[in-house]
Parts: sequence; structure tokens; C-alpha cells
Amino acid sequence: KKLNYHYHSTKPMIDFRQLIAKLQPLHTNTKSYQKIKNSTILITGAASGIGRLLAIECAKKEAFQIIVLDINETESLSVCEEIKQLGTKAIFFQVDLSSLES
Repeated sequence: KKLNYHYHSTKPMIDFRQLIAKLQPLHTNTKSYQKIKNSTILITGAASGIGRLLAIECAKKEAFQIIVLDINETESLSVCEEIKQLGTKAIFFQVDLSSLES
């Protein structure tokens, strides 16, 4: 059974790239940085949108490896290449999270 989500709003969409650019950099001496550094991180929906931005940011913060889960193979492989260029391991699994069988 597929899950359908519909969201309607009169507010303008958030540009997540601008939002992340406005966030203060994560300094290497903070607890948050230390939790990300050398960790394995699994991100669903990492092929696009905020999931992709989160995956790239975690790679910049020296995560050991990032596991990318998404239904879109082409975009997932693209984000994996970006992650690898930042020196972090990247693993992709094609998964449809709206389907219990996958």
C-alpha cells in the first residue's frame, strides 16, 4: 500500500540551500561535530532536497561513511560521488520506503 502525502500551503517554499548557508559553521570542538566525525550515518531521501544537503554537510564534517537510501538511483549515485570527493565513504541502497516489500 503506497502512502500518499499532500501538503498545501500559501507560504513560499523554503530554499534549504540559503537556510544551511545561514547556519553558523559547526566548529571542530563542539559535541555535535564530534558526534558526526568518524560516524556511520544513514540518510533516507538523500538523492535530493534537504536529504542531499544533509548528506553533503555530514561529509564535510568528516563522517566516516554515509549510507544513502533512496528510490532514485541516478541522483543517489550522483550524491555518492560528491560525498566521495569530500573524502567520505558512500554506500547506496535503492529503497522505496513507501513499500513494505522493499
